[in-house]
Amino acid sequence: MEPLFEIIKSLTKAEKSHCRKYIALHSYNDKPPQLKLFDLLDKEDSYLEKEVKLKLKEKNFASIKFSLYDQIQSSLRDYHEQNNKHIKAWGMLQSVDILLYKNLISQAEVLNLKAKKLLISIDNQHLLSRALYNEIKLLTAPEKVEKDTSKCDSIYDEILLNLKSLAYMSENALHMSRVTTPIRQGLNKNNPLHQQIMDGIADSKLISAVDSELSDNLRLSKYTLELFVHNFEGNFQKSVQANLKIVALALKDLDYRINARYIIVCYRNLLGSCVNAKDWETGSTAIEELEKIAKNDIVSSTPKIFSYYMETYILCIGYLFSNLPSLSQVQLDKLYNAQKYLESNRAFVEQLREDTIILIYYYLSLLSFRQFDYSQTLSYINDFFIYRKDNNRFQQIISSIRVLQIVCLFSTEQYDVFNSYMRNFKRNKDPYLGENFIVNYTLDCLSNDIKSNRKKTIENIDGYSMSGELDIALQHWLKQKYNLS
Repeated sequence: MEPLFEIIKSLTKAEKSHCRKYIALHSYNDKPPQLKLFDLLDKEDSYLEKEVKLKLKEKNFASIKFSLYDQIQSSLRDYHEQNNKHIKAWGMLQSVDILLYKNLISQAEVLNLKAKKLLISIDNQHLLSRALYNEIKLLTAPEKVEKDTSKCDSIYDEILLNLKSLAYMSENALHMSRVTTPIRQGLNKNNPLHQQIMDGIADSKLISAVDSELSDNLRLSKYTLELFVHNFEGNFQKSVQANLKIVALALKDLDYRINARYIIVCYRNLLGSCVNAKDWETGSTAIEELEKIAKNDIVSSTPKIFSYYMETYILCIGYLFSNLPSLSQVQLDKLYNAQKYLESNRAFVEQLREDTIILIYYYLSLLSFRQFDYSQTLSYINDFFIYRKDNNRFQQIISSIRVLQIVCLFSTEQYDVFNSYMRNFKRNKDPYLGENFIVNYTLDCLSNDIKSNRKKTIENIDGYSMSGELDIALQHWLKQKYNLS
C-alpha cells in the first residue's frame, strides 16, 4: 500500500483536524497543494496514483506527496507531544542537543532541567539516563567560565540510582552504557562510586549470561556493556574484541536498506578501539572491510547513505593513518583518493557538520605534514580555520594545528611570520601542549636554527614515548630534518 495513503487512513478524527491546521499554518497559500492532496486522499477508498494526479491538477506531484508525508509525521509528533509526556520529554532532549551544538549553554541547562523533572515525574528511566548525561556535560562544558563541580557528586548519586533501575531490565542494558559515559569523564578509578557502578553492571543477569542462550538484541546489549567496562579499565585490546563481536552481529542479518548507517558506525567504533590498542593489523583490515560497503548498490545509489559513508570513511582513515608509525604505498593511495574526493566535491564538504570538517582537515594536515608537503599542509590548515569559525571546542586540536603551522612556516622559510607565531605561542603558555616534550623539543630546535643559522646537534628521540598523532608527525619531521637514525 502507498505509505502516504496508509498513514492518512490510520489517523483519528482529532489527528486529521490537527494535521489540517498544521499544514495550513506552515504554508503561505490559503489552500496549499499538500492540503488539497490530504483532503483528496482522505475521501478515497483506494489509491490509484493516475486518478489522484488527474484530480489534484498540480505540477510536481512527487514533491507534493513527499512534502505532505513529512508534514503529517511532524504534525503527529506535535499533536502527541501535547498529550504524551514521554514524547514531550523526548522532544525537549532533542532541543537540548541542538542548543548544546550551538554552544548555548545557559539555555540548554534550563531546558534539560525541565526535561529531567518531567522524566522523574513519569518514571522514564531510559530517557532520564540521557538527561543525566547532559547534566554532566553541561557542568563540565569548556565554555562555562565558572564550573560548579560540587554538583557532580549529587548527579553521580542520581546516576547510580538510575543504573540500579536499569540493571534489572536486561533488555534495556544498552542504555546503561550510555548513562555511565559521564563516569569516565568525571571520576577516577579509585573513586568508590566506580566500583558500585561496576557491581551494578555485574548484578545484571545479562552480563554473565551465555551468548548462545541470548537473542541477537540481548547479545548486542551484553557486548556493549563489555565494551564500556573494557574502555573504562583501559583494556583496549579487549575493547577491540568486543567491537569485533558487535560488528559481526551487525553484519549477521545484512539489510543495507535498514542497517547501513548502523553498520558504518560499528566500523567507526572498531577503528577507534584499534587506535587505542595500537592494533594496526585489525585496523587496516577494518578499513578494507569498510571499503566493501561502498560497493553495495543501496549504499552507492542512495545519496544520504553514501554521503554518510564517505564522511565516516575519510574520518576513519585520517584517524588510523595519522596514528600509524609508518604508511605503506597502498595506504598513501587511499589517502590520495580521499583528498581528491574532497577537492572535487566541495558540495559534500559544505553539508558536513562543523565538528566533522574540523576533524577531517586536522587529520589531512597531519598526514600531508608527514609527507613533507608543507604547502598542502598550510592549505589544509587554512581550510581548518575557515570552517572552525567561532567554534571553541577541540582546543587541543587547535593547539596542535598551530604547532604544525609554525613548523611549516619555518620549513617554507617564511621567517617573519614564523617569529610572530612562535612568540605568540610561547607567550600564551598553551595549557594543552605547554608541557609536551616533543612539542617543546621541536620548537627549541627551530629557535636554535634561527639564532645560529645552523643545525643544532640533538640527541636521538627514539626513546621518547609518543602519546598521539601530533607526536608521531613531529618525530617524523625531526628525524628527516636532522638525519636522526
